[in-house]
Amino acid sequence: MTTWTFHEAENRIVRGDEVAQLTPKAAAVLSCLLRHAGQVVPKETILADVWAGLNVTEELIREYVFDIRAALGDDARNPRHIETVRGKGFRLIGGIQRATENDPSRAGTLKPIVAVLPIDSQIKDPRVIDACKRLTETIVGGLAGHRDIEVLSRRSTLALDPACDIREAAQRLSADYLVEGSLDFAEPDISAFFHLIDGQTGRHVWAQRLDIPEKDGLPDFEALGNKVVNALAGWHGELHLAEFRTASRKSPAQLNAFEHFIRGCDLELNFDVESVRRSIEHLDRSLALDPDFARCWVVKAIMLQWFYDMFAEKDEGLLRQSQQAMARAILLDPRDPLTLSLMALQHAREGDMTGAREAMERAAPACAADADASVCLATALCVLSGDFSRSKAMFEQGVILNPMYPGWYRFVEARICFYFGEYERSIAASRSGPQRVSAMLYRCLSRIMLGQVEAARTDYVNLLERYPSFDFTFYADYFPIADPAARKRYEAATDRLVASGPLPS
Repeated sequence: MTTWTFHEAENRIVRGDEVAQLTPKAAAVLSCLLRHAGQVVPKETILADVWAGLNVTEELIREYVFDIRAALGDDARNPRHIETVRGKGFRLIGGIQRATENDPSRAGTLKPIVAVLPIDSQIKDPRVIDACKRLTETIVGGLAGHRDIEVLSRRSTLALDPACDIREAAQRLSADYLVEGSLDFAEPDISAFFHLIDGQTGRHVWAQRLDIPEKDGLPDFEALGNKVVNALAGWHGELHLAEFRTASRKSPAQLNAFEHFIRGCDLELNFDVESVRRSIEHLDRSLALDPDFARCWVVKAIMLQWFYDMFAEKDEGLLRQSQQAMARAILLDPRDPLTLSLMALQHAREGDMTGAREAMERAAPACAADADASVCLATALCVLSGDFSRSKAMFEQGVILNPMYPGWYRFVEARICFYFGEYERSIAASRSGPQRVSAMLYRCLSRIMLGQVEAARTDYVNLLERYPSFDFTFYADYFPIADPAARKRYEAATDRLVASGPLPS
């Protein structure tokens, strides 16, 4: 019998010309069984390994084992690969192996695996020990909420010897990165230091001292933990930057699904047609390797909309592809706050304002520790609900969570500040962000509202030079600006611009 080969990076198994794709959870269950090949693996061990910190039933394990058996062509009554040991668990009995280390598909994991080491302090006061414990739990929980990384449970790190070499610790935990932190309670200030360490080399790829926020005159360790989470995670967090540096040193043929995704996200420096085209190519390759990568579908939907903006000859097929990508994302991960925020805009675009409001309300509670999602929800609240104060507060929350935010936050800020009536701030934000259509538009409209007519007309000419087919009405319908008060302000600004004299055709 020919042996199956498990390519963990792509969640697939291969035997000769046969290829079977597994879901990420089924692949995680198979990976757990492979680590204990030949041994009976209790259901409790599988639950702790695959669903750490979540309350799920043992029935879920049986369902995924059934899926794995179906992919392998195995029979539970006469097993060749996975045996059920009644009352005890499951055992991998043979016929399957992991891909070898020199196989291109083993070039890293699908998503980086992160272990948060217990936060350290030299003070053994019970209150300090408790603060360190709560801070560690906040960071673990916050990172676990991000869809682009895998996080080990806090219990996984507790058994480590504190004197263990950092690379040995990473190897024991099977972690790509370790997060290390410490609190210094020297009076009168409390200092917090954090490091992100490459588990393979032991090198520090990020280190920062963070101020500890206060709440009611006391240190707010939950807010501190959220700051750490957003510095590390997110579209342009330190984890993504570290993975991007690694992926950039490889040829495209060596990249796994996550590395293609990372390459597809990198638009911060070259916001032009070719960079967007390359990004979409990387995202397509990622999805070919892992069709269930929900966040990759989200980013592809965004990139396709940006791509549509860039051409004078509008390809409506790009918008249809974008909508299909977003629908796929929400199907795969209906609780992702970033996806829900963007889906709210799509519902409104289709005239479904009830669906738009429901999506925004479902997204709001999950944005508390996710800066990117907070900023996207701020956009939706601004143009769909007209709740400008809440929109601005949500944006400020994102900036507090991620003070070193990427440039795309700035054109969101330009949009929100226009509707809030803060025109000078809108102009300043639009200058700092990428030359996106939204940044250029709201700079133009803010200037006309301030009476800066010639500057506004110049901005409009520049907008048309970059986006020759731009149309005010189409933008307001497609974006969409659905709230009556927001639409009224938008149209008042465009009417003033038109009334200022003949505009370029």
